[in-house]
Amino acid sequence: TTITRIKITESKPQIIKNIKTRTEYDTDRLGIDSNTASAGEDNVIVIIKNLVLLKYYYDHSPQCHDDVCTTASILLIDEIDATLHPAMQLRLLYTLIDYSESYKIQVFFTTHSLFLLEKLLNTSYKNYVLVNYLTHQDDHVTLLPEPSIQKIERHLQVLLALPRQVRPTHNQPGDKGRLDHVLHTPH
Repeated sequence: TTITRIKITESKPQIIKNIKTRTEYDTDRLGIDSNTASAGEDNVIVIIKNLVLLKYYYDHSPQCHDDVCTTASILLIDEIDATLHPAMQLRLLYTLIDYSESYKIQVFFTTHSLFLLEKLLNTSYKNYVLVNYLTHQDDHVTLLPEPSIQKIERHLQVLLALPRQVRPTHNQPGDKGRLDHVLHTPH
């Protein structure tokens, strides 16, 4: 793929204990295959595989080719940034935007990457991306109005400044003088 800069030469599904299917693949690089690739590369392969499947769906659904159909399919990705180098995060973002526009795929994803959020909130992405930043407060979740990287960073600084309570936990009898501390962040 253009994201990982690895060309897959052969792939086949591998069923793991009748519970999960993963893609087993070989590449054009000696020593790199589905067993040696990083977790981030594996995650990208799964996302690309699903984009290609949704492209196939679009190509074979003529009803999606008119202007009335605005969304042919939806792709949900949890923690898109997980184990990905920032450069790979951007290459994946460009690919998602390209597939989204070309094949009417609406993409929803979560991220913990401030790097990616900063890029998404840049004005050059405003026509392609809508960022919703959710905050957890006590017993409810709220939407941060008009998110910006500055607002998000302020929110994170507030979270970091929350007081932590330290509770000593005594170990087994005979472990004199030794205490373990459990950090607890109040909600």
